[in-house]
Amino acid sequence: MEKGYEFDIYIHTEYTDDEVKNDVFNTYNKHGQVKEIIDFKVSRSIVLQQTQLRINDLIKRIDINEYTYVIFIRMDANLLSPVNLDDYVNKFSTLTGHFTRESLFHERDWDLFFISDIKPFYLYMHAYTIFCKKVSYCDDMVIPKNPAYAKEWKLYEETIENKDYSLSEIERICNTHQIRSCLLGKYNHYKSQQSEFDTYIDLFRAVECLVINGCEFELSNVKDILIHVLR
Repeated sequence: MEKGYEFDIYIHTEYTDDEVKNDVFNTYNKHGQVKEIIDFKVSRSIVLQQTQLRINDLIKRIDINEYTYVIFIRMDANLLSPVNLDDYVNKFSTLTGHFTRESLFHERDWDLFFISDIKPFYLYMHAYTIFCKKVSYCDDMVIPKNPAYAKEWKLYEETIENKDYSLSEIERICNTHQIRSCLLGKYNHYKSQQSEFDTYIDLFRAVECLVINGCEFELSNVKDILIHVLR
């Protein structure tokens, strides 16, 4: 356990079998940190957005503002090296996969595990779930705006929400945050497929939402911190 920090663990799962739940509880509750195991079944029609639905459900159940950090990890994801939570002040860091593949946003899986303190968590996740709603047409996907950050949302809405991103703007964001996206090499191709192009541009908007409000966005592979998925 990280020295100086106390952790509460909430587990979201579709498995309602008591034997499985007891095994999960015993595995994760070695220090008495498991607060709740939550049964939550996700429709197969929106399986790609399970993460956002689970996070939104947790926000409705617990007061995340009582915590210093939010750490999300898929149960089949294994962190390959230690992290120091003191490195994540005012930062949203998505811990990326150990293998590379072609992607419009980044060459590695980037939604397996994240660490964030509270302000960048709310800013990034709300902007990101706007993207997810467009993909799934599911209102439950959108994480609500935290009223504590009303000024930040006004700035986002005025400068980022409806911004038309040019190739040079995408290049600037990618270079700043070391995002390796095949969108750059195929910009004209995807630009001609406007709906798919707009979907991924919303991810860049989520990154920009942090930056304009004085927060950091980080992909963990720039620090050689990687995730291995147990498959």
